[in-house]
Amino acid sequence: MFIALIALAVFFDFFDLMLSGSVTAALLTSGWSTRELNVVFLSVTGLGGIISNLVAGALADRFGRRRVFRGALLLVGLGTLACAAAPRMEFLIGARFIASLGMAAVPGVGLTLMNELLPVAVRGRWVSASGVISTSSLFAAALAGYLLLPWGGWHWMFIIPGAGCLVLYCLTAVLPESPRWLATRGRHEAARQALSKMHIDEDGPLLALNTLERSGEAPVDRLFTKALVKPLVLGVVLAVGFNVATTGFLTWLPMLLLERHLSISNTLAYNLMMSLGIPLGGLACTMLADRISRKAGIIGAAVTALLLAAAFPFTSGYALIGTGFVLQVSMGVLSTLIMGLYLAELYPTNVRARATALSMATVRLVMVFLPFLLLTLLNVAGVVGVMAVVVICLLVIVFAMFLLGIETSGKSLDRI
Repeated sequence: MFIALIALAVFFDFFDLMLSGSVTAALLTSGWSTRELNVVFLSVTGLGGIISNLVAGALADRFGRRRVFRGALLLVGLGTLACAAAPRMEFLIGARFIASLGMAAVPGVGLTLMNELLPVAVRGRWVSASGVISTSSLFAAALAGYLLLPWGGWHWMFIIPGAGCLVLYCLTAVLPESPRWLATRGRHEAARQALSKMHIDEDGPLLALNTLERSGEAPVDRLFTKALVKPLVLGVVLAVGFNVATTGFLTWLPMLLLERHLSISNTLAYNLMMSLGIPLGGLACTMLADRISRKAGIIGAAVTALLLAAAFPFTSGYALIGTGFVLQVSMGVLSTLIMGLYLAELYPTNVRARATALSMATVRLVMVFLPFLLLTLLNVAGVVGVMAVVVICLLVIVFAMFLLGIETSGKSLDRI
């Protein structure tokens, strides 16, 4: 139940993030917004995410994963409902910034908590299963857009995730705190109680952490020690590469389809059909995550995705739908492996939230400027220019894993 609650929270958070493409495309065609205002809308999401990641990561390592996770959910819910009430585009942009202050923290802290709650034997399988739930948000957002946007129901696109986050805020009151985090703070009795709440009796391997892990809160400069340089660089490169590629294709897909001179109704229909690939990619990971190495899975999915991304601008009709669909399957696999599993596995417990947050804060910094770059490329080179960015990012992921990849499959979080 605990894993399902976290997965559902990430689902509504991702739904909120992924509705951007469909909503901005609909607002553009209706005359309610412009390309320039759409780019500002996307950019402030990244700006708020920088603040969210840096602050939430530090708070989660100091005050606990559960408290920060729930606070972020509350902020996303209230900010997104404010978006639904926006009377004009400028108000919508301001409310989006408020929501984004929690939006980046929900998956970052939530997935950290999830990884720390799960035993090593089932970590890959259960995180992947939760990834099926959370990545289904892309299909859900596309379906909602297909049903609601043609008649101007964009307000409901914000009401759905806003209300969902508020409900999950109430339900997640039953979540236990991370036993690993409690152990690093010296609160071993509380850690045992958390394990008991999870019906786990074997606490020896978990609580017998080494001296460094028992030292409690690590100073900020601990992130930049020699031992952590390699995983930190790898985490930043993977997070930036994946999220830029995802934004360039998934978030901008409706605008890319409009650029192909499709009507708004056909654009939403194509987007809906392609978006089925993301949860199927997560489902594939559920079956394979504990059977293949993380390195092989990430490299294989990235190579497949970059080949499809390179072909996407030159397809049309059913070939366009098929290419986009399989590309999203590959993206779904990468989402689960990189964002769901690998990033949290790279770092020790007492800096895990901050190190993961630093990786994601770098992503959000890039996201502030990325919409302006993609809009320029779209105006100058069309779909080819935007997809070139996607291909380059996926290529960077492949080389990073070959050169810096650390194998984490089947290893305890405290032994990697």
